[in-house]
Amino acid sequence: MQKKIRETQNKNTGIQDILIAFNNHFAGFGPQSVNDFLKLMNLPESDWKKELERQDNNPDYMKGQSQSSLFDFSN
Repeated sequence: MQKKIRETQNKNTGIQDILIAFNNHFAGFGPQSVNDFLKLMNLPESDWKKELERQDNNPDYMKGQSQSSLFDFSN
């Protein structure tokens, strides 16, 4: 997979950024699906468990919101 993405991004195509979307189906939890992909790409994984613990310990976090986004797990 990494080879295919790098081939798409080569200098001859002019493509620099590639957007990849994830849903909850593959791992049953979107952020874990992202980490599975990062692992396939030999890239560092996001520590989403630490972020979830931080959110759980903050009663005011996401007040009035019903869904997390990928930005909630960014470092």
